[in-house]
Amino acid sequence: MAMCMRILGANHLQGLGRQSLGEDASAVMAWWGEVRLAEWRSEADLLQRFPSALTHDPDHVLFKLSKGGHCMLVRVNYQLRLVLIEKFGPSSEITWPPAGSQKKRVRS
Repeated sequence: MAMCMRILGANHLQGLGRQSLGEDASAVMAWWGEVRLAEWRSEADLLQRFPSALTHDPDHVLFKLSKGGHCMLVRVNYQLRLVLIEKFGPSSEITWPPAGSQKKRVRS
């Protein structure tokens, strides 16, 4: 039986509609659909499907969702099959790498 990923932290996406996201709305929906069906066992599995994702360590991943400039910062626990959305927003509001490291802004 397949063990797909569970996504937590959807509250970061509440209240966002197609109008506020523009062209990124379909990118968010596509990301959600792919991730919830994923069977990642490691960072390598994730990067095979999303080669443009940025990883700071095996747990922290930044997805640049589309040309509209929105990014999603997540934390992944491969053993428990969990993806926790920590932050979602315009790339100008996302600090990468995450807290505890030298900080720099993501460029669109």
